Amino acid sequence: MDSVAGMDPLIFPSISPAAADALSFEDYDLTRVHEYSDLDLSRLEFSGSLNWKLSRSMGLLFGFLYSDFQDDDPYLADTSGTYGWVWAGVSFRF
Repeated sequence: MDSVAGMDPLIFPSISPAAADALSFEDYDLTRVHEYSDLDLSRLEFSGSLNWKLSRSMGLLFGFLYSDFQDDDPYLADTSGTYGWVWAGVSFRF
């Protein structure tokens, strides 16, 4: 799965000179905010499960999940990596 997304630049309307004076001590630079939320990633996942019926009332469960995640446009940190899960269980039917 590949995902790509982004945000348009923020454009604010003009404000009055009085409002500009009142806000002159503030240092908000929002000109690059739209670059903070870029999304460019790819992910490959495999999963499977097995249910094995031992009798009418009992069974075994097995499963796995493997995921490979690639952050193709990291901003604060590169979140690329892989993870995997394996699980097993016993089922009872009453």
